[in-house]
Amino acid sequence: MKAKRFYSIAIFLMITLVFTGFQNQQDHKVLFEKAKYTMETKANLKEAINLFESLIKTYPNEKEYVAKSLLYQGMCYEKLGNQEAVKKYQTLVNNFPGQKNEVTLAKERLSRLVIAEKELETPLEPKFTKIKMPTNPGNGVLSPDGKRLAFIYDGCVWTIPVSGGIDQNIAGEPKRITDNIGAWDMSNSFCWSGNGKWIAVNAKTNEHKSPDMPIYVVPSEDGKPQKVQVTSHMCGWPSEYRLSLSPDGKTLAYTTGYKPGDWQKKFTHIYTVPVNGGEEKVLTEEGTQEPAFSPDGSMIAYVKCLKDNIVNYYYSNIWVIPSNGGTAVKVTNFQSGQAFGPVWSADGKMIAFLRRPEWQNPKEVWIAPITDKGNPSAPAQKIDLPLESFHALAGWTPDNKIGIQLMNPEYEIIYTVPVSGGIATQITPQGWKSYPKWSPDGKKIFFRGDRGKIAYVPADGGTIDSIPIRSEFDIFGALPGSGNEISPDGKTIVFSGGKIFYENSERKWDVNIYTIPVEGGNPTQLTQVAVELQDRFPCWSPDGNTIAFIRPEIIDKEFFMHIYTISKGGENLKKITDKSDEVSWAPIDWSPDGKYITFFTKNNTIQSIPAEGGESVLITRVDSVNSQFDLSWSPVGKELAYTDQGKIWVYSPESGKTREVKTGVDARATKIGWSPDGEKIAFTAFSGGNAEFWQMENFLPKEETAISQD
Repeated sequence: MKAKRFYSIAIFLMITLVFTGFQNQQDHKVLFEKAKYTMETKANLKEAINLFESLIKTYPNEKEYVAKSLLYQGMCYEKLGNQEAVKKYQTLVNNFPGQKNEVTLAKERLSRLVIAEKELETPLEPKFTKIKMPTNPGNGVLSPDGKRLAFIYDGCVWTIPVSGGIDQNIAGEPKRITDNIGAWDMSNSFCWSGNGKWIAVNAKTNEHKSPDMPIYVVPSEDGKPQKVQVTSHMCGWPSEYRLSLSPDGKTLAYTTGYKPGDWQKKFTHIYTVPVNGGEEKVLTEEGTQEPAFSPDGSMIAYVKCLKDNIVNYYYSNIWVIPSNGGTAVKVTNFQSGQAFGPVWSADGKMIAFLRRPEWQNPKEVWIAPITDKGNPSAPAQKIDLPLESFHALAGWTPDNKIGIQLMNPEYEIIYTVPVSGGIATQITPQGWKSYPKWSPDGKKIFFRGDRGKIAYVPADGGTIDSIPIRSEFDIFGALPGSGNEISPDGKTIVFSGGKIFYENSERKWDVNIYTIPVEGGNPTQLTQVAVELQDRFPCWSPDGNTIAFIRPEIIDKEFFMHIYTISKGGENLKKITDKSDEVSWAPIDWSPDGKYITFFTKNNTIQSIPAEGGESVLITRVDSVNSQFDLSWSPVGKELAYTDQGKIWVYSPESGKTREVKTGVDARATKIGWSPDGEKIAFTAFSGGNAEFWQMENFLPKEETAISQD
């Protein structure tokens, strides 16, 4: 009996010890993930440092996780500009030789930090000058001699003298060199040939283009555009569409390889092809983009993307390869952030590029000296920009000026204004506030706040409060189309939520429809759609039982939008539109009687369709359609408010007339929400965010300037 009892106690103690060991193992992993989430998603670096330190002290025997924690602490300190980063990396290198991946990264970061401490003997203050243009196109690439700027506007290719007759910093008379060929640009993806005689551009045939885009080469003076025959020019992100022409204009370098359905991965390669027809040649491996011919045409600089084996973010570096193919040379050695938009100096001895550090917007230009074989001849030097830049660099002139598209500061503010018009009342401070929606009692206005949080403010203005979202995942209001609309009973918010998750150690995110109590808590996911599709622009039916939203589908590599409805509990999913309805990627709204759903179309109209599906009917026509626009029926359904051309308009179906709602605000109106009593409209006013052309000079040491002008 005693033996049996002893055996039972022994088994109990063994189970307890095993469970305790398992629990301890789980505890250190949970603490590590919490610290990493605090660092990557919350961007609270100081709090993350403390959490990693807690893991190091509490679980000193967990060498793998202690090493990772030291690496992450170093990265946090590095972001904060704190020399403590050197100590953390050195501790990792000295004490954890068995953790090879972490030690390798620490050594690379240590090397870079040591180099960064070395200052130029003759530091210069770069000079930045804005070139004023009567019509700012928001894009532009310099001719090789630096005297003209090519830009894309309204589907046409234009050129303009950088300096006009009035002032050297005021551009001259623009010249249109093509008709509307569908020329398209979002990040300075077009280019000049080195002899200045040709310009290569991407084109599109409709608003919602296929990822496979045609390429044209255009004479820079006048002439007929020539379509370059390529098997495919299919890319994902705008920067991947960047083109480059050889100095004589006879060879085109371009990128292709995007796979529909895998937009989070990098499949692209760089190809070259004769402009007048011939065999295409693959030049680089997978994950490469943004080619740029050297001035003599012998080499091509490009961007290569890799995935950090620790953080699972894409980072990128600048490489160089012979233009006829061969062995590629790595010019930079960043372990985080994105390098992009490389351009060559006129003598071919340096490459300039932009860099976007992790968790930050791009405000850095780097200059990398290279040999005639493309090898780095000295460490790259950083130049801080006064403003952010998301475009590729516009070019490097023979007199050492670099063209840059800099973004003027942007912000969003929520206002209210009487429906009859007047002077608006500001209810939120300057920042990032959008999608204003009133509570049914008219006392509060809910909106999407900073970092995708759902927040609210008293309708007359006051203290802003956020709604807590409790989840094991990081869930945030997606843009565009977060929604944040309150149910008719005032108890529940519906929103389009982005969710970050990991799959096979790969960081991913999807977008689906969620609801959450107005006081916050655990969100309920109503839809589950493939990562590449995403559900957005949700809104409640007037009876609060149904939610309508927009979901895309892919047909023959093209995206088509559809309106779906689903019950508030997540059942009875139904598609109510088809391809012929031409639904646009923009907000929708129910009619107050719940019989119709109103939407923007790709044909620049506003239409309504029966909530059960059927034939849509025209409401009114608009000047243009954009995902940042909005529409909202008045509470009794007699008028429809919408935004277009940066203004608020109200259409009366009864009279067939449209009037502008004057606000007195010098900013572009985007998102709107009608008050429950029908007396006011809350709206988001957006200002800034325009790319303007600047030139940077005086950025090289005197000895390098002299060499480059030989």
